[in-house]
Amino acid sequence: MMRRVLAVAVGLALFACAQPEVAQVERHQFFTDAVYIPDIETFMQIGGSYGPQVSRDGTVRCFKSNTSGVNQVYLMDGGWPVQITFFTDGIDEYALSHDGGWAVVEAATGGSEQTNLHLVEIATGRTEPLTDLEDVQISGVFWSDDDTRIYYRSNEVNKTDFHAYEMTVATRKAKPVFVQEGYNGPWLISGNGQKLITYRYNSNVDNDLFLVNLADGSSENLTAHEGTALYDAGGFSADGATL
Repeated sequence: MMRRVLAVAVGLALFACAQPEVAQVERHQFFTDAVYIPDIETFMQIGGSYGPQVSRDGTVRCFKSNTSGVNQVYLMDGGWPVQITFFTDGIDEYALSHDGGWAVVEAATGGSEQTNLHLVEIATGRTEPLTDLEDVQISGVFWSDDDTRIYYRSNEVNKTDFHAYEMTVATRKAKPVFVQEGYNGPWLISGNGQKLITYRYNSNVDNDLFLVNLADGSSENLTAHEGTALYDAGGFSADGATL
């Protein structure tokens, strides 16, 4: 056995010695030795990915990226990400439905802040408008727990005050559910779809949270206070009884 091992080792050594030496090729130098600093256009092409969202069962995973030049929504489909939105001026934000079948996209045109909402089918990329309003800002969209409705803020009434809206996605019918002067919007919905937390910002350092009964439209200020304070609503309990 030792003789065989020794014979193999000697054979490999002889083979290595028999190989011709590889000549070292000197590469041509076409640039000067000066330090190269890319121009601003090169840096502008650097993209990023952010805003990941996952369906409730974990099978649908999306994110937002500007690798195409503007922000679009991408789907992780087991390999290279698949681009599923193709808005000329990109998107602002998006909200993936809990079942992973749909996304509502906030998009403006021409670099303006005048956004409208669009419904995107994740599997195909098919896109249809949910709103078609001029000179209006719509944002902060999220889905109800059963994926039948969406909630968002809009200043469509007078272009100044933001109110909270509810839209039934199947019918495209929208209605205001919290109307006050100033900067207001929806924050979160209870699992049973009966209660909505909304906010009103009195200034950059002061806000209030309201509990809205969606059945009768009544609202209650949960955080009435003196002075300045900022409040955040974490989430509803499973039965919607506590916050």
